[in-house]
Amino acid sequence: MLEYCYRRREMIDRLRGNHLRTVLEKMAAWFHERGRGRTALARRRLQAVAAFGDWLRSQGVSLRSVTAEKAEQFLGHHATQNTASSGICSTFAAAVRQAVSMHRRQFLLPCPAWNPHERELAAYAEHQRQRRGVGEVTIGLCVRYLRPFFRYAFGPGPVRLAALTPRRVEIYVLSQLERYRPKTVQSKVAGALRSYFAFKAMDDATARPLLAAIPRLRLPRPCLSPSILSDEDLSKLWSAFDRHTATGRRGYALVRCLTDLAMRIGDVVGLRLDDLRWREGLIRVQNRKNAAPAWLPLPKTTGKALADYIRHGRPASDSRLVFVNHRPGTAALSVSAVLACLRSAYRRQNLHPRCSGAHILRHTAATRMRRAGVSLKEMADVLGHRSVRTTALYAQIDLPALRAVAQPWPGGQP
Repeated sequence: MLEYCYRRREMIDRLRGNHLRTVLEKMAAWFHERGRGRTALARRRLQAVAAFGDWLRSQGVSLRSVTAEKAEQFLGHHATQNTASSGICSTFAAAVRQAVSMHRRQFLLPCPAWNPHERELAAYAEHQRQRRGVGEVTIGLCVRYLRPFFRYAFGPGPVRLAALTPRRVEIYVLSQLERYRPKTVQSKVAGALRSYFAFKAMDDATARPLLAAIPRLRLPRPCLSPSILSDEDLSKLWSAFDRHTATGRRGYALVRCLTDLAMRIGDVVGLRLDDLRWREGLIRVQNRKNAAPAWLPLPKTTGKALADYIRHGRPASDSRLVFVNHRPGTAALSVSAVLACLRSAYRRQNLHPRCSGAHILRHTAATRMRRAGVSLKEMADVLGHRSVRTTALYAQIDLPALRAVAQPWPGGQP
């Protein structure tokens, strides 16, 4: 598996002689499955795990004695011996902790957390995953904003909500306005705290006043979603791909999924061959944001684009993913590669800089459905929204229809 990340035989042999060689092989395969096998990040993390393995060997620690506490000892040793930047240290910490998790699953070791905060976050994440069906992306985002709150509220000690006052919660949320935009504070920082306190309120009554103390920021609610692509712009975008080439077929099929089905870019990248039912005309959208996959009708144009790519453009691969990397060494197509493909198409059709990402295509698809007479509930099912209020923000008002019924302004020009 290390061949997925390295070409030099001496480097591969050196890593295979490491104390944690099994973990290194698994981590290399983990990066390869996500299309990151040849990236600098993958190699930095593998080198961090290799350094951890060398330290374990120097300390005489057996494989079955590798625990989270040993990882923390190594990270403390590394911090004192290394004067690298905080970015390198965070990479080391993430890689070492991932290695401990992989190693623990291999030997079925108990699951101690390396500090009280991580233990609490692990319990919260497991509840969100198993009981509420929240997607990994959303869980990761909430955990990201909960970690600094735990450091602010509890320091390095255990999480005790009884020692936390509603006023401190309010002060913390408002203090984040100095760091983030109000919309980010409202939707992400405060949203993560609401989710966590609601989780604790099921068993701990002291969490209820803390939940009520989270301030709600008044934000202007837009009546229109961000700019969308007109039908002419969409035709330009579709024609930006040369469907006589393999990469052109792939790009066209990708854009068809984004514009016809309003799929998120992560769901398109993760689309699998098993998610397509050709005879029934169905496609399964995983909806990784809230872990609620749904079978949707497969539009004829989208199905043709997918079939053309799979039959005539997709290279031979053992991967079950629909969209794969056409370069040797990596299988999965990364999100960054899809974004680069879209930006290149925008530039070729003079749609840049008004269009730069994939989310505008999701808004465009929602608006087109609305103009076609699709109800908000049906649109919410396609978009994977739990609330139709969220869906209403995705679909713009049908301005052409309003112009057709507009009355002349009194006193204006005839």
